[in-house]
Amino acid sequence: MLGPDAAVAAVAVNPPPGECSVDVTSTPAGAEVLIDKEVAGTTPAKLMLKCDVEAKLVVRKTRYVSANRSITPTAAGLRIKVALGKTMLSVKRKSLCTWSAVQAVPSVATALPKPHWASATTSM
Repeated sequence: MLGPDAAVAAVAVNPPPGECSVDVTSTPAGAEVLIDKEVAGTTPAKLMLKCDVEAKLVVRKTRYVSANRSITPTAAGLRIKVALGKTMLSVKRKSLCTWSAVQAVPSVATALPKPHWASATTSM
């Protein structure tokens, strides 16, 4: 007699007709998996996709560089292993004064009034 787990095992071994198994793992684990721009799961993930049809796979995780792959699942199954790289720290610098950029263009600089601090004088 087969228990309730036997039915689950049979489904996992024999995918529905026209669908193929794709196993996606990543380092680090817990990355989001997107298929054709739609969230499909989190790594490690076992996905069922149409056989012999190309799909766009994206594996992404916060603070890591996303990985993009074009995959074509086959009846034999497909295993995808992705190593996500750490993102480098990027610092955006804000300009404190835009006057210096205007001074580089004489025709524009003469048309604009001087800023209040440009005419300040110091006395000793």
